[in-house]
Amino acid sequence: MKRMNIKTRSAGFVVAALCAVVAGGALAWAPGTPQPNKYVLPPASDAVRAEGDAAKARLKGTIDVTRIVGHRGDSEAAPENTIPAFKAATSKGFNFETDLYLTTDGVVFATHDQFLRRKGSGMNTWSTNAVWKGQLENADAGVWKGPEWKGVKYPTIDDLFEFAADGRFIILEIKDPRKTLIMPKIKEAIARHPNVNASNIFFQGATPRWLEQNLPGYRDIACRIVRSGWSIYDPPQDIAAWIRKINPKHYSVVSLRWDEEVISKELVDLAHSRGIKIVVWTVNDAPSAWAAIGRGVDWVCTDRPALLWKEMQ
Repeated sequence: MKRMNIKTRSAGFVVAALCAVVAGGALAWAPGTPQPNKYVLPPASDAVRAEGDAAKARLKGTIDVTRIVGHRGDSEAAPENTIPAFKAATSKGFNFETDLYLTTDGVVFATHDQFLRRKGSGMNTWSTNAVWKGQLENADAGVWKGPEWKGVKYPTIDDLFEFAADGRFIILEIKDPRKTLIMPKIKEAIARHPNVNASNIFFQGATPRWLEQNLPGYRDIACRIVRSGWSIYDPPQDIAAWIRKINPKHYSVVSLRWDEEVISKELVDLAHSRGIKIVVWTVNDAPSAWAAIGRGVDWVCTDRPALLWKEMQ
């Protein structure tokens, strides 16, 4: 099998480092998750807890489950980026986010991992070097989370698109750095699924110019970690200046790592004034979720959508 060259592999690292949704979270990952957050955000401050309580009192009953985005499906209820995780999210009406790579034999599949070597998977290769036929199609994508998930397979783009439905949406984060190879395959899959349209699919990392030319109407999501580095102690970036530079025709949504000190109501209002919506990640506690929504954030992305929503009530 031909090995991925160093240049391509490095590009993959750069893409993932800049905009991987996994990198931050309000709380630790669910037990069994093989890639825990490197920089865990602290619990909500006392001030934000009070703000969240006030927002809950003001807004409860006006907010429904479509304001919640399941990170990689419901990745606490089932193995992340698998059909059971997608079912666990969509069966309760939640939106969800997932990550995509392309095999060497042309199959788009869901995984977050750059390197496929989870416990019990039977894989030991870069995602961009994986072969679907006879290899990845037989790999186990669930047993790492627990023996009850043994036999869960990696889903393909066609499996994934079965969950597309109006009234909620799926965020497709293109982890594969080979955009010119993976995007045409996704376009072919969209043509096979009449239920898929620009209102129920968002891209992240797809390249807006490509979408404009090849999938008119579909939009890319712009992503930022809001600070100069992954640590919560790094200096904040000037997100307002960045939002002012965004072309809403190319990016109708921005994805920001939740930061109670940076993502203010004024920042959200600025985005909305330019026709740009905001999704924040990865929010796993109810006070932070209510505070974010109270500031006008459009969607909250979480590892635990069902449990978070229950706690929010």
